[in-house]
Amino acid sequence: MAGYPLGLTRLANGQVIYCTDGRISTDGVDYIISGPGLIQLQGATSRPIVYAEPGGYQSYTPAGPGVYPPSGGYSPAPGYCSGSMASSAAVLSLVGPSVVEPSGATRSVVLPADGILGIYFSAHWCPPCRAFTPQLAEFYRKFKRTAAGRRLEIVFASSDRDQAQFNEYHAQMPWPALPYSDRARKEALSRRFAVTGIPTLVLVSSDTGEVITDEGWHRVMEDPEGQRFPWPKYRYH
Repeated sequence: MAGYPLGLTRLANGQVIYCTDGRISTDGVDYIISGPGLIQLQGATSRPIVYAEPGGYQSYTPAGPGVYPPSGGYSPAPGYCSGSMASSAAVLSLVGPSVVEPSGATRSVVLPADGILGIYFSAHWCPPCRAFTPQLAEFYRKFKRTAAGRRLEIVFASSDRDQAQFNEYHAQMPWPALPYSDRARKEALSRRFAVTGIPTLVLVSSDTGEVITDEGWHRVMEDPEGQRFPWPKYRYH
């Protein structure tokens, strides 16, 4: 973070964090806070910029020089500019700058503030996965209507054998997924969370980056109403 004054901070993973008013020039690119919720970008960069919005955080990758985001209205991301900045950005970077909806549309990643990111490792060819996915989908739809459930977002990390299987299976889910083409990211997530079998549902704090539980599959089965969500490990071990 050295060399980055107020306004924008770049982390080791390349993300640019919009904190407060200011200006930064680095790598030949000027970032200027040009108005409420706006960053004027002069030069070319592929570095994602993280904004705060009412529902949480969003990562936006500029396409080139201009004012971002085009619609405006975003606020600085103060949570990223405090002690939890590195861990929060690390959680956001787990799933990359964009995810795929079941419809096939792509969108920027949005993580809930003070929320929970669930990474669902699964595949259509796996019988236990096919049995569990409808139960998880029912839990997700019901739980998301509650106050606690608004803190939760799930992202599907596929072990399907090809794009066609992925598309068919993902269509049964109400949450987004890693792009199937990004196999390297999926494999990195499997290594990071030591996934040795599927289905596996890992829950991670979007504020601290800590793993809350890697036994989400069992927890949903035991607590289908989510009364003890997010199921910290100490309650069960």
